[in-house]
Amino acid sequence: MNLSTDLKHLEKQEWEAEWGQADKPIHSALLMVYIDSVADLPYPKSKLEPSPFVEVGLGKQIQRTPVKVKTVNPLFQSKFLFFVRHLEGQELKFEAIDDGTRRSLGNLSIPLTTLLKEPNLEQNQQMHMLTLGVHQSPIVITTRIRVNISEQHGVIRGCVDRLLLFGLDDDVRNVLSDYENRRICRTTDRKLLRLFPLSAQTDVVQFCSCNGDFCNDHDMLRELSSSHSLQFHVVLFLISTWILVLF
Repeated sequence: MNLSTDLKHLEKQEWEAEWGQADKPIHSALLMVYIDSVADLPYPKSKLEPSPFVEVGLGKQIQRTPVKVKTVNPLFQSKFLFFVRHLEGQELKFEAIDDGTRRSLGNLSIPLTTLLKEPNLEQNQQMHMLTLGVHQSPIVITTRIRVNISEQHGVIRGCVDRLLLFGLDDDVRNVLSDYENRRICRTTDRKLLRLFPLSAQTDVVQFCSCNGDFCNDHDMLRELSSSHSLQFHVVLFLISTWILVLF
């Protein structure tokens, strides 16, 4: 998985998630959460020391720390990962709970959009406050957002170039078949992209999400044309440049 702190990548990923409307949700970002410690938790009942844990939730995803027995100053040092499709309108929620009585010991909500304003999309060892009525308990948290740029990266450029030149030959057919089986391809009429027909088999251009090396057009070209001559590479390069201009 390739991760980035560039917001331009996030905008691109969210746009492609909406455009593709894939059968499986496309997660454009990864949220990393580290709960270090909490201090001065309230007692759930008079003279009853709590055995706290912290639940951290994002939407329907809920995770929790281990229970720390009989302490108002628990040290958790727990890490969590959340996959995020859209950051807008979502909040990261924390709740400290006493394991014995199941009573809440304090709550905290952090809008994910606040992290987008931070350098490198992260807050490191930041102190926040869990609130229960007038009582506040400091909680130390590290949060990071990383944009996933290894999936939904766009067009399998080499396949499109090869398809335009030679039609659906075996190499292209095998690659596209593999991607189609994973339900991450869409098709569109070449005429809509103002691409001229170069063979009888190129009425449709295939657009796919991509993973790994195939996200890189140069790697794809090398994969599909390793046995061809220098002239072949030159022609593919010119066609690639032409398609990029049309896009």
